[in-house]
Amino acid sequence: MNDNGQYFGFRSAYILKQDSLPATYKSFLNKHGGKDPVILQGVKDIASGKPFTNLGAIEKYYKTMGVDVKLKPDMKVPCSV
Repeated sequence: MNDNGQYFGFRSAYILKQDSLPATYKSFLNKHGGKDPVILQGVKDIASGKPFTNLGAIEKYYKTMGVDVKLKPDMKVPCSV
């Protein structure tokens, strides 16, 4: 596999299956750009084509950041992942 494919695979694993990553790489990603686990779960739901499992938690997270957002379980994602 080429370097770009390997890198893409690691980025996908960061969202879909973090436990498959080497511990040092996972630590690096979390330290230098890690996202809240609530947000990661939402992205994982989108990428996996599953129904959203944590919309209330995502709304609460954004509220703590000063953004009042209302999410609906039947909302459409405007792009593919």
